[in-house]
Amino acid sequence: MNNVEKVIILNDYATVQGGAAQVAVLSALTLSDKGIPVIYIYGTGGVDERLKKSNVICINLEQYDLLNNPSRFNSAVTGLWNFSVAKKLRQILTEHYTSGTIIHLHSWVKSLTPSALSVLSRGKYPTVVTLHDYFSACPNGAFYDYVSESICKKVPLSRKCLVKNCDSRSYLQKIWRSIRQFITKKSGMPANFRYFIKVSDFSERIISNFLHESSILFDVPNPIEVSSSKNYDKLSVDRISVNSDVIYIGRLDKEKGVRLLLEAFRDTSGKSLRIVGVGALEDELKSELHEAKFEGWQNREGILSALSKSKVLVFTSMWYETQGLTVLEAASVGVPCVVSDACAARESVEDGKTGLWFKSGDSNDLKQKVQYLMDNPLIADDMGKSAYKKFWCSPPTSSAHADKLLETYERILDIIEEERI
Repeated sequence: MNNVEKVIILNDYATVQGGAAQVAVLSALTLSDKGIPVIYIYGTGGVDERLKKSNVICINLEQYDLLNNPSRFNSAVTGLWNFSVAKKLRQILTEHYTSGTIIHLHSWVKSLTPSALSVLSRGKYPTVVTLHDYFSACPNGAFYDYVSESICKKVPLSRKCLVKNCDSRSYLQKIWRSIRQFITKKSGMPANFRYFIKVSDFSERIISNFLHESSILFDVPNPIEVSSSKNYDKLSVDRISVNSDVIYIGRLDKEKGVRLLLEAFRDTSGKSLRIVGVGALEDELKSELHEAKFEGWQNREGILSALSKSKVLVFTSMWYETQGLTVLEAASVGVPCVVSDACAARESVEDGKTGLWFKSGDSNDLKQKVQYLMDNPLIADDMGKSAYKKFWCSPPTSSAHADKLLETYERILDIIEEERI
């Protein structure tokens, strides 16, 4: 078995801007703690305070991301191909890459751009890609039609895809995204990348149809930043049983299904609803659900604190998702979930045992499932207890995640060595 001598992580950001960055930062920290030299290359922005205090070497490519570039024209051009990224990345890899090095790519669409993909594929570096989203195949990264608010099953970049306005902003933006996707394909993604990490069986079923037949997928669940409670019974009696709020956590945007919250809770004006997050529909929600508790964006500690004060989590996403970390975070503190049956998060919920599934897009079914748990608190408590026990039976901690990553990296190096012989 080959030993991993170094890991080079590539991601758009070095601060937690979303799920991909959260996983990238956590994995860098934990791999470094396990004695693996880690270089973290990112496109733009600041550096997470934890990374600053660690032994991880952080290298900023000093670019703008798509939204913060002061020039819209430059943003549109460099978002398709960034020569500076390609040049700097090539130089860094020439300096730092050695045999026994694995390159781990997380996200690239916001600042690294397809030019980074070209450097990796043409250089034939041993690279593994975590499939946090569907940008490796779909122009908008979601297989979701934002106009009709429904799952899209059109073949990416096919004629039917290109003539359809499915973008969250405009058809012009759709054309730009399609051009970027075409360049992404020409840069080798996904055909010239062989090794991928899936985060759920659900997302694998969606994306595997678009990967090369020689692709190898590894199962490495995302890590969850939580702390174990060693006494669930006390937790249940003293906290969960007395809670009475339903909680939603996530972006307040169409594809997240937040309009279902409007329809499901309009009759009560959101009296029992806590909403954690920000987004385009925030004002609309506040005007309709004026008695709901809006808690804005929260960091990890704030999210876990909000969950610990709630009875049931609702996960209403209309798009596929790739995992749904919030559902697992809820389980870690004994809160059951009512989850859409059309997204990846349903894999984390045993229907009728650790929570309930509702029919995707059906606000009446959502309302009925939530009401059932609120009307039957003992059943909700039992589901929460089952979710808690299932989670902590094999918790996806950052340490376990790093161990699984190292197994994956070593397997990749073994495959490369075997094929050389």
